[in-house]
Amino acid sequence: TDASAETFYKLPADKQQEILKAYFDKNSGIGYTLGRTNIASCDFSSDTYNYVDENDKDLKSFNVEHDKKYKIPLIKEAIKAAGGKLTMLASPWSPPAWMKDNNDVLHGGHLKKDYYQSWANYYPKFIRAYEKLGIPIWGISIQNEPMAKQTWESCIYTAEEERDFLKYNLGPTMEKAGLKDKKIIVWDHNRDLMYQRAQTYFDDPAVSKYAWGIGFHWYENWSGGDNMYNNVRLVHEAYP
Repeated sequence: TDASAETFYKLPADKQQEILKAYFDKNSGIGYTLGRTNIASCDFSSDTYNYVDENDKDLKSFNVEHDKKYKIPLIKEAIKAAGGKLTMLASPWSPPAWMKDNNDVLHGGHLKKDYYQSWANYYPKFIRAYEKLGIPIWGISIQNEPMAKQTWESCIYTAEEERDFLKYNLGPTMEKAGLKDKKIIVWDHNRDLMYQRAQTYFDDPAVSKYAWGIGFHWYENWSGGDNMYNNVRLVHEAYP
């Protein structure tokens, strides 16, 4: 995240190396092999930003200059510390404000249907930009926490909205861009509605064609106690 990267670069060089080894070194550290980063700003960013100018529907102004100061250098350091390979997942917390019905990157809101295709084009642009800078992207999720209206960057998708966005826009766009090998993860939220959302996605063969899997947040437990683990089992049994 932006926050971790900014904090990292406030540390002395020896402490930076100590952290990198502790997390990513396979011999003297934990040896993490998976990393996740945010597409545009999130709740762990010190500023609100995106990669295009306002109302640039064609994304002609797209650039990731913002990330070159802290986030991209840290990810590259992490890749190096991990032995040259790190599986990277990227997720957006919100489309640009002008693409949303609340005209705000914060406080939920929905992606306007008029901008479904523009937003779908955003993901390949991000992947290409990062890969050009030496950061391979393994996969993406469509939206972080698509049922959470937050005071920070957030965007609401009903199950049907997320299904249709993937089916008619994002899936075909990724294929057309030559990125069919990139994994697309749906849901990316709590366990409580996981099974209901899975039914909406995976009962549609056209969606299953594009969705590599369903993501869930393991730590979210307050809404239903241990019973929520049953939803993980149900999804696994119904859609192995």
